[in-house]
This record gives sequence, C-alpha cells and structure tokens, in this order.
Amino acid sequence: MRIVTGFGMVPMTATPAQAQTYLEHLMPKDTWIHLHRSLIRFGREWLSARNPKFPDTPEWEPFIPLYHPVSKKERRQ
Repeated sequence: MRIVTGFGMVPMTATPAQAQTYLEHLMPKDTWIHLHRSLIRFGREWLSARNPKFPDTPEWEPFIPLYHPVSKKERRQ
C-alpha cells in the first residue's frame, strides 16, 4: 500500500480494498500475485517506511523523482 501510494498509483485516501481494486484494473489477472509479492519484497528490501532508498543502479534512476513517501498521518487527512 505504501509503495503504490508513494508512486501515485492509488489515491492517498484509498483503503487497502480500494487500492486492490485500482491495481486489479491496471494489471492482467495472472500477474496479480506476482505484483503483490514483488511489492512486498521491494518494500522490505529497499523502500522501507523509515528509510526508503532505491537500488543504486542506473535502471532505477528514472523512478527516484516519481516516488513521494506518504506517512500514515497524511493518508488519513
């Protein structure tokens, strides 16, 4: 939830169920579980809530300015 919100893929005020619906409309059904697992892994390894950092490789550079972490407090407003 934190990652897709940070990239602006779902509204900040979306509930987890709403976020799932948004993402399901973007991705083919056979990719949903892979996307889910990839987002969890990426969040744990790189974009942690307290210290989000992208991998230090050229492939990720275009994504850095697109990510804007959102705190739980901001989501509730």
